[in-house]
Amino acid sequence: MSSRGYVRLYRSIFAHEFFRPPFSDREAFMWLICEAAWRPRQRRVGQFFVELDRGEVAASLRHLADIWGWKVGAVRSFLVRLERQEMARSRAEVGVNIITVLNYEKYQLDIPTEGERQEPVLPPVTRSMSGYSKPRRRDAAQCSVYVMSSGDGCLKVGISRNLSRRLGELQTGNPNPIRVLAESVPLSVKEARAIESAALLALASHRAKGEWLVCEKHSVLTVVNAALAVSGKPALCERSVG
Repeated sequence: MSSRGYVRLYRSIFAHEFFRPPFSDREAFMWLICEAAWRPRQRRVGQFFVELDRGEVAASLRHLADIWGWKVGAVRSFLVRLERQEMARSRAEVGVNIITVLNYEKYQLDIPTEGERQEPVLPPVTRSMSGYSKPRRRDAAQCSVYVMSSGDGCLKVGISRNLSRRLGELQTGNPNPIRVLAESVPLSVKEARAIESAALLALASHRAKGEWLVCEKHSVLTVVNAALAVSGKPALCERSVG
């Protein structure tokens, strides 16, 4: 296989049912490239807002461990190795790691066109796999994946154990009315985080401010429902407008 040139790789490959954690070192590095901001933007992490430059990722070690299927110590060691190899560097900021993918311009030569950003979808999923059964795990903590809209036209995908309280938190200090468009059935925290992450990866080019998206409602619901289908979960339950 030639080591020259590059191929176009969709972020949604990390949500495909065929590929499951734990990630290899190569997959973890590819995930960082896909998750990195392709243009300067602001991202909300907890109660803080972080300014990201092109090629930067904001994520806690715990979040990376959950996505990659690793232990926190393994994530920390991996980031150290990347820095030694001059592939990435990390810095701590407001309780979160800012990871800079070095040589990002070599991996992302082209900025997506408007046409490429218009209708983000996840790849087709084969629901049944011969000889394979997904292990079930009980998780006492339950939460839901939600889609909310703001009066300024922006949309948000997130997870919450108490949707009413989360709605109140987001509405506080926001002059635009916020409402819940749709929510999933109760899920384990791990399942909800994986679905949220997969959906936000597919919608990364639509982020406008913090975690809010500028995108058509239908496109956002399609992406989240596809991520739910990957995990064998039913589609979102849409709320009536009232």
